Amino acid sequence: AIPFKGFWLAHDFYPGLADREGSDIDMYIRFGDLDRVTELMVREGYVPEASASRSFIKKIKKHSAEYNFERYEGKEMVCHAEFHWKIGSSLHGMDISFTDLAPQIVTGTIQEHTFKVFTPSAGLLLALMHHGGKDALVQLKHLLDIGMILKRDDRIDWDWVTDNARRYNIETLVYLAARMASDITGVETPARLTALAESGRVCSLADGRKEVMVLSPSDWYSRKFNYRNLIFHLRCRTGLRLKATMAWDHCKRLIIGAVTPDRLMRFYLKRRYRIEREKI
Repeated sequence: AIPFKGFWLAHDFYPGLADREGSDIDMYIRFGDLDRVTELMVREGYVPEASASRSFIKKIKKHSAEYNFERYEGKEMVCHAEFHWKIGSSLHGMDISFTDLAPQIVTGTIQEHTFKVFTPSAGLLLALMHHGGKDALVQLKHLLDIGMILKRDDRIDWDWVTDNARRYNIETLVYLAARMASDITGVETPARLTALAESGRVCSLADGRKEVMVLSPSDWYSRKFNYRNLIFHLRCRTGLRLKATMAWDHCKRLIIGAVTPDRLMRFYLKRRYRIEREKI
């Protein structure tokens, strides 16, 4: 299991661990090791965040990209751990595996402890996938992460990053994130990215994201907000089939939400997966 984002990003790129906001631990694993990870975490006193039913785990393996655990002291949660085998879900098209990332694994040290970590290049790619491919670049911390990594431009293998960004249909996100990080944090845009980061299309996308970023978090669950994020993803990604899948999933969610009473959805989730609605 290799740490990414979170504490390792803070250690590697921020002045100190406490300078980056974080509330969980993210680990990258081989998909085939998920059952072993589950056994280990339960043995160590962790409980699955949502459900441990076999049908739920089967669904997670088929459609999701992570399985999460929590540890409690009494009623207080003291640790939240997320184990990823790709980024996003099956509809995001970012199925970068542990094997794909293996050449980017090196040895790192933190507080005199040595363990395996990803290179800065892999850390940047995964941050782009998570912050802009899965999420939609709406939080300041997303751009601060990118900005702090770009400050160490000399540590990035840009050929590897752009080749894989192109492979997973997120190349535009590389230039957009660099442009927004530069605008908001003041970091210098790497020379390798400058031309495309200053293109009219990327500037338009950046302006649109800034408009969304100033909205109150209370607006983040509105249909209008979700629609604007969908448009953002469609404009940032390549691949007609991928875009069609994302658009259809958005429409399907709207239809299900409109025709299915919340009480019925709660009953279904609890009966089918032994899961409570508020944990979805």
